[in-house]
Amino acid sequence: MSQHPIRWVLTLAIMLALSVSFGLAAGGSAVGQDGILPHAAAADWTAPHVAGQLLIKMPEAAAASVQPRFAQAGVRVLRHIPQLGLTLVETLQPTAERGQALAQVAADLVERLGAEWAEPNYTFDLDYTPNDPFYAQTQAIYLNRLEMAGAWNYTTGQPEIIIAILDTGVDMSHDDLRKAIWINAAEIPNNGVDDDGNGFVDDVNGWNFPDNSNRIYDDHGHGTHVAGIAAARINNAIGIAGMAGSATFMPVDVFPSSGYGTYEDLIRAMIYAADNGARIINMSLGASSYSRGEEA
Repeated sequence: MSQHPIRWVLTLAIMLALSVSFGLAAGGSAVGQDGILPHAAAADWTAPHVAGQLLIKMPEAAAASVQPRFAQAGVRVLRHIPQLGLTLVETLQPTAERGQALAQVAADLVERLGAEWAEPNYTFDLDYTPNDPFYAQTQAIYLNRLEMAGAWNYTTGQPEIIIAILDTGVDMSHDDLRKAIWINAAEIPNNGVDDDGNGFVDDVNGWNFPDNSNRIYDDHGHGTHVAGIAAARINNAIGIAGMAGSATFMPVDVFPSSGYGTYEDLIRAMIYAADNGARIINMSLGASSYSRGEEA
């Protein structure tokens, strides 16, 4: 079993994630002077995205009737996200893989099918993590600035508060984390049945959206790192003290092992976390694009 201490990254976004249910969109869009997010922001066709894929929003009244017309519009339906009325489609035109060609396909969908909007299936990447050799050893300096000792006099977190960590999975055997991992009590392990009827088979501890499986073991290290910041067991003489070291965390993998994550997976992961009891969602990731699909 792993004995190594979990590294620390004391970013403002992670600190805020322990206090609020949702932070800013992963794309980092700024809030306007009136406090309102830019709902009508134009899609960014130069931002990184999955080639040939679009997320589209159909009016609720037209969603069912328009389904047969997708092929006529030159796209193939890959997946529906019914909770938000979103559809992931892929263009059938080989020349419309990226940029303005894909933008034209999106414009056609809005005009011909009455879509409210269409945008690329943007991709995102992990936030930067320092690898300085003495970084972890200086954590006390930052904790003192945050007056964490005083906060812990009031609470170290509550087990019933579930923090969803949307990241690269988690080291399930880590000594400082394994007792903090969420357990879906309504699911019978490894019986190949969706016992709780939530649409995910054997999701005993979480879900891997890129792989569409319950395999949430960390193949990168970033998710374990972030989970430790949030909920490493406190006062157990092992590793570090998590900011909410008595809370429970739900590992949700949104990164494939060999590439960037997609907004479509991220959106479904947020829905999964909320539907399965998460009170807080932490996303230590970033992108250069604003997504109306994510904000929805």
